[in-house]
Amino acid sequence: MEQKINTYIEPIIKKKKNHDLKAWIAKRKLIKKINKTSPSFSDMVEIHEFLNILRDSYMYDNNESFHLFLGAIGKNYSPRNTLAMIYKEQGFGIKFVLVIGNKNQINIEITRNGQNKNDIEKISFYDGEYEFKDIYDQEKMLFIISCLMHGVIELIEYYYKNKKL
Repeated sequence: MEQKINTYIEPIIKKKKNHDLKAWIAKRKLIKKINKTSPSFSDMVEIHEFLNILRDSYMYDNNESFHLFLGAIGKNYSPRNTLAMIYKEQGFGIKFVLVIGNKNQINIEITRNGQNKNDIEKISFYDGEYEFKDIYDQEKMLFIISCLMHGVIELIEYYYKNKKL
């Protein structure tokens, strides 16, 4: 049974013993790639799939002390074609909502602690069509991307290190 393995789970699955050089090299290459990558819509869908695989295979729980986890889909979206992930820090949260359709759409909702619950900053754009308004907007988007990718790296490192063999 040959199937494509999710890019983000691959080093964890490859690890067959405590000191597995091939798996460790695969993990290091993946983390280098993640640190240099701005994720496309398909990358974000694969990250969501990665979170699902962690939940199903390794009993990953949203209540653990990790920053990135699966999110609930709001009432404004159809559950059939929508995926949600949340990155949470002490002072803020970023919700990534992926709407799969003819034109794939990325919706980002930012909430800050101490802020009115109805006062959520929203950024919405179609895959590959986001244009920066100014240098500050560019810096904000780079920060949002680094948060998402930091959450992915954190999970890869943890599950790789703590894989039960």
